[in-house]
Parts: sequence; C-alpha cells; structure tokens
Amino acid sequence: MIGLLQAALLPSGFATLLFLAGLAAMLWHRSRRIAWPLLASAAAVLLVFSNGLVATSLLSPLEYAYSALKDPRLHPEASVIVVLTGYAANDEDMPLSARMNATSAFRVLEAANLKSSRPDCHIVVSGSATAARIMGLQLRTLGVPAADLTIDVMSNNTAASAENTKSIVGG
Repeated sequence: MIGLLQAALLPSGFATLLFLAGLAAMLWHRSRRIAWPLLASAAAVLLVFSNGLVATSLLSPLEYAYSALKDPRLHPEASVIVVLTGYAANDEDMPLSARMNATSAFRVLEAANLKSSRPDCHIVVSGSATAARIMGLQLRTLGVPAADLTIDVMSNNTAASAENTKSIVGG
C-alpha cells in the first residue's frame, strides 16, 4: 500500500491517476463534465515534468550542492567507496558493459577511477540483486580485486542501502 502511495506521488504516477480518473469520468454521464479537465491535467503534468528544462532546474541544486571530488587522496580518512545501483538487465546475449544503463555504467567507472587513486579503499556495491551483481562483475573486469569488493544484494531502495552499508562498514 505504501509503495502505491509513493508511486502515485511521482509525476508519472500522478499523471496516470489523473488519466484513469478522466477515463472513469467519461464512463459516467453525471461526471463527464470533469473528464476533460482531468485528462488535460494528466497531459499537463506529463508535459511539464517530462521537460528537460524543468528536470534540470529541479535537479541542479541537488547535483551542485557539493563540489566534485577531484582528488580522492585529499581525503585519507575515507576507507570505503559506496556505489548505489541503478538499472541493469541480466541478458547473457549482451556484453557485460551493455547490461547496465548509463547511470550504472557511470557509477562503476567513477568507482574504478576512485579505486585507482585510493587502492587502500574497499568498494561496496549496494542495491537490487541483479544490478549489484552486474556492476560488481564489471568492477572486477576493470581490475578491482575480489577481496576489495562487497556486493550487497539485499537492498531494494536507497534507505535499505544506507542501513545495510552501515552494518557492512561498521558504522
């Protein structure tokens, strides 16, 4: 039930609910006059939140709140590199690097770059089982030793990844 509520709060879920309500209103003669406003609202929500300008203006403050880590050697206190999964498909007909979406591939590449600068750090890949395994396998292919890699396949969301990672790294 909570998952449905969370999905409904996303713009795409909200637009879908508005669309379904508009279709339902079309079926009842008494509520047909509100059908078109509901359908138009669904279209407006999709158009606004599918727009790159809107997405950029919403995400930019979050993305640029902290400066990029250009030299990880300046942070000797760091001992763990945590990689949250994105999406990956377990399709044996595809090359390993093509099984991940662009976000997951970027995260793997950045983790490998950080590891090359800080070989003393341990990497934890946390998230959905399929994506974590594929991303971990790609890190191994990029030269990360198995002993320096932990794959957490028990996390289905960011909050669970934080909890599991906390127990993995010890605080």
